Amino acid sequence: MAHVEHVHDREIAEARRRLDELDRRILRLLKERISVSALVQGARVAVGGCRTDLRREQVIISRYREGLGRGGSEIALSLLRLCRGAESRPVRGDGGGPVCRPLTTIPTTAWHGCAPVTSRCTTRSPGSLRS
Repeated sequence: MAHVEHVHDREIAEARRRLDELDRRILRLLKERISVSALVQGARVAVGGCRTDLRREQVIISRYREGLGRGGSEIALSLLRLCRGAESRPVRGDGGGPVCRPLTTIPTTAWHGCAPVTSRCTTRSPGSLRS
C-alpha cells in the first residue's frame, strides 16, 4: 500500500508542477493582453473616442461563455476589468477630452457614458459621472 501512495504522491506532485507552469504561461499571456489592450484604448482615446467598445466587449464575453460555459462570462468580465486598468479613475484624452466611466458589468443594452463603436464618447466632467 505504501508503494501505491508513493506513486500517487508523485503523480500529484507532477500534476501540480504542470499546473504551476500553466499558471506562469497564463500570467504571461494576460500581461501581453493587457499591454495590447492599452495600445487599443490609447489609440481610441487619442482620436477622441471612448476607450471601451461595448460591442467588442460583448463579443469577448460571448466567446468565453461559448468556450467555457457560464463561468466563462465571469472570467471574461474579470479579464476586461483587468485590461481597463484602474476602475476608479476616469480616462481622458489629451487636453481634457472625453471621459468614459469604467464598467463593472456589461449588460447588452447598457449605456455607460460611451457611445457605440461608430460614435464618439460623450464629453462629461468627472464629477458628472454617476455610479
